[in-house]
Amino acid sequence: MPSFGNQSVTTVTPESLGGDSYTKIIAIIDRNDKDRSVYGRVHRASVAFKTDANFDAQLKSMPSGVFQRAAGVDLASIFYPYETRIGSGVMPGFDANLDPSGTSPSGVNPSGIDLYRLLPFRWEKDLGNKVFDRWSVPSGEADSLKTLVSGKQYYGDTDRYRNAGQVRGVGLRLPMMAVGWGFDTRGLPCPSGAGGPGGSGITFQGGYASGYQVDPSHYVAAPIDLRYDRKRHVWTSPEAGFWAEITNMDTETVSGIIVPFYSWVEKELNASGYMVKPKFARSGSKINWPGHEVNYNTTVTSGTHVWMVPDPGLNKNAFFYPKEVLPSGQYQYMSYLMVSQNQPGWDFIRAHSLL
Repeated sequence: MPSFGNQSVTTVTPESLGGDSYTKIIAIIDRNDKDRSVYGRVHRASVAFKTDANFDAQLKSMPSGVFQRAAGVDLASIFYPYETRIGSGVMPGFDANLDPSGTSPSGVNPSGIDLYRLLPFRWEKDLGNKVFDRWSVPSGEADSLKTLVSGKQYYGDTDRYRNAGQVRGVGLRLPMMAVGWGFDTRGLPCPSGAGGPGGSGITFQGGYASGYQVDPSHYVAAPIDLRYDRKRHVWTSPEAGFWAEITNMDTETVSGIIVPFYSWVEKELNASGYMVKPKFARSGSKINWPGHEVNYNTTVTSGTHVWMVPDPGLNKNAFFYPKEVLPSGQYQYMSYLMVSQNQPGWDFIRAHSLL
């Protein structure tokens, strides 16, 4: 038998839904190497729900070769409960910094808290212990989500009776894994075939032109990258960039060349069109995520507002600042295709008004 660390630690058996509940998922990859047809490729995974007892019993009965092609997970690793309260409680809740009035700090985008606009069910944060009958309220005052648990006690049919001030549901647990085929951030097939990620004549692995033809054994498994937006109070995709004000210029010698790096503080446009420092504003300095102008030969004075783009590979933020000054209201198109400076990856175009 293998030895395990911390064997003396006492484990606690949590309250469960009962031994006959289907709380586990088990999956097996069946490598039918003789069947090279499309049908044989796309039907190789078997997935089933299991009870606690059946899950372990099936794993125990598997031959070694089958066990090494088996995977499993508890449903609680995919789904997780939450409650509609601001701040921590018995269950995860909304961010403690969520403004209960529904407006953003300092008057920035007063209706910009998307949490209030995107909740898929009715939530009345000031409703208290009031319970309403979803079957009798006028049209438009109830939502279509069924079986949400609510309140401090059981009121009866959960489809009909709900306390809209104390709703408890189940959401996807983050971070979470995704498995499959698609396209990378440059629009190239993934998993890649001939030529590799940076080559020419790119196809999907196996030489296929379409992703559905990819052998599932070549699928890419990776975490889904979602970031929490502290202004909008939603989980969202990583931002493409942000406004920043240059506060200082430092220099660093790289391969005998003096290179400028910039300290900065995050800014955003308020409803009146003025640059203001947002709540939870980020900042950078020479030793902590500095900014660098992509041409490296432009001196940018303190107080200048620039559009910065995260550059994780260099642990810096990149921005473009033109030498020429454009008239007010003009737009500067920024192309980060830095082939001549051996900086592949700046392959997108961003446009913004020059402030």
